[in-house]
Amino acid sequence: MHEDKKLDKGDGLVQYEHGQAEKKSEGKWHNAYKKLAFGLGCAGLIVGIALITDRALQPRIVSALSETSQAQIVALEPTLNSGQAQEMTQHALACQIPLANVAIWHDPGVIDAPVRIKSGGYLSPSFMLTDVPEVIAIPYPAPYASGAGTLMIMGDAKDVEVSLTPTVAISNVVGAATVHVVWRTGNPCA
Repeated sequence: MHEDKKLDKGDGLVQYEHGQAEKKSEGKWHNAYKKLAFGLGCAGLIVGIALITDRALQPRIVSALSETSQAQIVALEPTLNSGQAQEMTQHALACQIPLANVAIWHDPGVIDAPVRIKSGGYLSPSFMLTDVPEVIAIPYPAPYASGAGTLMIMGDAKDVEVSLTPTVAISNVVGAATVHVVWRTGNPCA
């Protein structure tokens, strides 16, 4: 029986004289490296997908906003935007449009920074965020009867704490950070 002569052209294939071709054996280590590279590629893909979808899968944290009591309204008027403070205070005292409030501060050892609170269409005056909680009056961020809305903490600050229930901790505010809030609806003067 005549054995065909093998021709190796250096392209990973072995060509026989009579035209048949077969893949050249590349050794057990080459195959092991291929499998390892494939496995690492798959693992990287899975980790990448998990990181991308992680935010979408996390439940949105919603905190309860505190109502400003009748006794607090006048005391907190100076924290309101000066162009709207008197009207907002009068409406709140007459039980027409209630006000909410938050205490806000940063953790000890962090540099003080100016911030503002956006509540619906209202923008608070700028105030210096320190490690001492400051109570700020704000209107509810959506119509009072809706019971839900969003606040935005605006500025550049680190380790911000906002007294809601539960307290919201924001590690890094760059530009703005959104906080989803809810509140009890009903007669605020009852």
